[in-house]
Amino acid sequence: MINITRDFANNMDYSKVKNEIIYLADKAPENYSMLFNENQSIDVKSIDLSSITSCLESGILYKDDLKIFSKYYIFRFDGDIFLCDWKGNNTNEVFRPYIEEVSLCSKFYLPNSDNLNLLELGCGCGIYGIRAAHKKFAKVDSYDINPRAIKLANINSQINSKNSNIKHNIGNLYDSVNNKYDLIISGLPYVPVMNSKQAKIYCNGGLDGLEIFRKSMIGSIKHLVIGGEYRAYLMSLGDENHALIEKELPMLFSNGIWNLELTYIYPKPFYFYDWYCDKNQTLSDEEKLWLETLKKQSKNFMHYCLIKAKLVDDNSKYFKNTIDIKMWESAYEYNIPYSSGSKQNNLQ
Repeated sequence: MINITRDFANNMDYSKVKNEIIYLADKAPENYSMLFNENQSIDVKSIDLSSITSCLESGILYKDDLKIFSKYYIFRFDGDIFLCDWKGNNTNEVFRPYIEEVSLCSKFYLPNSDNLNLLELGCGCGIYGIRAAHKKFAKVDSYDINPRAIKLANINSQINSKNSNIKHNIGNLYDSVNNKYDLIISGLPYVPVMNSKQAKIYCNGGLDGLEIFRKSMIGSIKHLVIGGEYRAYLMSLGDENHALIEKELPMLFSNGIWNLELTYIYPKPFYFYDWYCDKNQTLSDEEKLWLETLKKQSKNFMHYCLIKAKLVDDNSKYFKNTIDIKMWESAYEYNIPYSSGSKQNNLQ
């Protein structure tokens, strides 16, 4: 694939880009699939160049003498289109969403309520913040530590929404946040990694996958109004019956009075060792030792969870929080791709 360094064009109407992409998908689905789903070039003669003028001018598509290439993968959801990176080896690569995960999280993250103020942590390509703007949230502030993610989120916002109530900002968790919100949603990294320096930003959850989430939960009380909620989708290591995050929640939210709710998405966990070996065909001695250590610590199973924490009061001096444990009612509708290739245990 050609290494394209050209930046996005400034001062253009990105709604035309959306119209062109949708037109291409409807009228020339094979070309659309090759360009935006399969990372393959198409012949210049196979397409009317006037139908993709804005895509070429914006830098989303690139043309040489004979071929046309796409710089980005396109994820489509509920009438919107989102530019994402192709999968590669760059640590600053922006995560490419999965339809199953977005379908689940769109329902969970965004209640049907107008006039809410939303803080999004780990916005990636901007899907949930942009969808919140569609739902007429009063204010949407989205943050990501990756400058490339903010760049793509801003472009995706211009493509899909003309609302001025959404802002994408570079920031590490709450470092640049000064306001309080009705809702905080966390799309933060949850994948356990042995070597943080070599891991991609979007999947670097630290040694047990929960390092960043712990910080986001502890710090949420300073940025929620009373009655506000913190919501997160994550994968947590644990034993056969309980996720590690289930045991930690009361401690992580001990700085206030909270209604805590943890929902398991699947009735059975997955083997982390099998999943990791499936993703990494060759293991170093250090990785093998790390995996064995996790196993000895009863952290060899993967649990996919939804976390909801409602702030009742910011004074917990004489109160101990408890957790409401649930099973996702539509668990079998979703097959989160991170679990593909892993074997379920034989728990009954």
